[in-house]
Amino acid sequence: MIDVLAVVASYVLASISFPYWIARAKGIDLRAFGSRKLGGSNLAKAVSPLHGVAGGLLDGMKGFAAVVLARALGLPIETQLLCGLAAIAGQMWPVFHQFDGGRANATAWGFQLAADFIAASARRCISSGETSSTCVATVQT
Repeated sequence: MIDVLAVVASYVLASISFPYWIARAKGIDLRAFGSRKLGGSNLAKAVSPLHGVAGGLLDGMKGFAAVVLARALGLPIETQLLCGLAAIAGQMWPVFHQFDGGRANATAWGFQLAADFIAASARRCISSGETSSTCVATVQT
């Protein structure tokens, strides 16, 4: 039963859109600006790049925190992964914004980092085209 509660809580908490509230504090409605998505990239265009980075990092923390908190509660790996996926779903289809949210890129990256740091680091190296020595140093730290 606690597994189901953890997954539902991950979805509901991830439905809180940090970029939306940052923009709202600046008097801007992200749902009426640019791509109309509630994510860091739209926030960067609407307010400033610094605000966009902050919103993206906070969105990334949603995916990361969902997995790490489930792990801290001693839940099985399957439930940890389901909590991360629920956080991604909460970012994409937030219950507080009529199920129209962001693209969940940052949330998925946070989920990947928490679920498997080595695989996420290798993915970053492969997609960025870094040299092998730089990637090895990144993965070893």
